[in-house]
Amino acid sequence: MNIDMVHRNQENRKVTRGIYPIINFTPPTDPEKVLDWALKLPETGIKIVQVRAKRYPTDALMGLLDEVVSNLRGAGLTVILNDYIELVGPTGADGLHLGLDDYPVVEARAILGMDSIIGVTCRSFSDALQAIGQGATYVAAGSIYESNTKTGPPIIGTSGLAEIVGHIDSEVPIREGWGRKNNVPVCAIGGITNEYLKDVHRAGASLVAVIGAIQDADDPVSEALQMVNSWTELGAYADPLTSTAQQT
Repeated sequence: MNIDMVHRNQENRKVTRGIYPIINFTPPTDPEKVLDWALKLPETGIKIVQVRAKRYPTDALMGLLDEVVSNLRGAGLTVILNDYIELVGPTGADGLHLGLDDYPVVEARAILGMDSIIGVTCRSFSDALQAIGQGATYVAAGSIYESNTKTGPPIIGTSGLAEIVGHIDSEVPIREGWGRKNNVPVCAIGGITNEYLKDVHRAGASLVAVIGAIQDADDPVSEALQMVNSWTELGAYADPLTSTAQQT
């Protein structure tokens, strides 16, 4: 398997930066109420979302994800499933996000092919290096802060995020035009709100995964727009390839 082919999908390169909402459909969440605002996310400039749907009975899960993914993709969003590798193909999702112990990345890549986006949660550079070597499109470093959605993971803070970014920047072969550093995009995850964006930007994040700050807001679409605007003001949406071309 030629993992270098993972780097050649330019559409994936373009969407793996910016604010990255994780849309939680876990019961007792009402899927229709979530979809009501989630389908408006493209209006904010968001291009990629992750769908999280834990604790559903097996017989109900396929129907739920089939509806959710088709609607979100119909709105123009790139959709990543949290776990459920067996449902990526049937639902038409664009890729998969894995935890460290969920499923071997190399096997997921072999099953899903080179054009699927595969993200992997990592706690250290050694985790990230292993995931990248097995074909991860991006790695997610965290938890950066305390999170109400998922308790238990160690807090690595922005210093841990910066360490992972720094190691990738200096030790992983260049992936031209990807992320903010012409390399594998690093996604900051865990407890991130608008007020923390400057800190995770300074630490080198290319993507920022957000759950509660958007979904639990009184107006999720407005909160998403505010976060997109904040990230844009930091210059973090700039395309490395476009920026380089403009300078020459």
